[in-house]
Amino acid sequence: MTEFKHFRIERGQQGILWLLLDYEQGETNILSSGLLDEFNAVLDYLTRMQPTGLALGSAKKRGFIAGADVKEFTRISGFEDAHAMLCRGQQVMNRIEALPFPTVAVINGFCLGGGLELALACNFRVAMDDRSTRIGFPEVKLGIHPGFGGTVRSIRVLGPLVAMNLMLTGRTVDARKAQKIGLIDHAVPARLLRKSAEEVILHPARERRPRLWIKALNRQPLSSVVSTQMIKQVAKEAKREHYPAPYELVELWRRYGGNEKVLMDEEAKSVARLSTNPTARNLVRVFMLQDMLKSGADKSLICPAHVHVVGAGVMGGDIAA
Repeated sequence: MTEFKHFRIERGQQGILWLLLDYEQGETNILSSGLLDEFNAVLDYLTRMQPTGLALGSAKKRGFIAGADVKEFTRISGFEDAHAMLCRGQQVMNRIEALPFPTVAVINGFCLGGGLELALACNFRVAMDDRSTRIGFPEVKLGIHPGFGGTVRSIRVLGPLVAMNLMLTGRTVDARKAQKIGLIDHAVPARLLRKSAEEVILHPARERRPRLWIKALNRQPLSSVVSTQMIKQVAKEAKREHYPAPYELVELWRRYGGNEKVLMDEEAKSVARLSTNPTARNLVRVFMLQDMLKSGADKSLICPAHVHVVGAGVMGGDIAA
């Protein structure tokens, strides 16, 4: 088989191919520009192979995909640069969605941001039922919102109420909760993850979709009524002048939620604008400083001789005990 820099391809049962992401430059898979560029070549190769189905997983011990490469946001020079990067990501996700054979995302641990956008581009999703599995869209914490088609696909799969709540809060859910809300199809133990993924391909069920009345919320006048309530909730947490991303996301859905093609185009433009404003740049800087602090500490040097608990309330007492 052809060898790639960031990907491994393995043969499974009955003509199924396994595409394992293995980002060369780190211990965690991230969707860097280089990886996305190579992804196009991988998809060309897979299309020629015409497998029974494709299982898309991670070769890393920890997690599926952590999201886009945050460092690349610091190198964006302006709107056009950001928009081109987002369109490149959308193109890859659209190609995954258009593959002429069943696809399943195999989630082993965290699946965040762009990783979830990629998983949603697959027909099906199975996840490891383990405490380490966390699935969600944390982009709002960086001053943006999903930009690789995640807005469109999450609303399509979950309906606008659940999808918008997930994107607006930036919260993550475990595998069982993800299955309950319809974000994944199966939550299984680690030992059954591979088998479950191949069963989904060999015996595909109908893809989950929200009920018709939920989908009707995407259209006027219902979308205006619901979006007004969403804005009220957002306003309780953050001011528009300081955190514009959630307000932009609600307005994006209100205006274009009934038209997926237009929503996809406007999603990229919205994130391109947001990623170049001071809020996003400062939040990305804070994120990178936190990451640097986490990686810079040498835990082997910490040898405490005594532990002091300050506070004798219920929590302090329990910790001391």
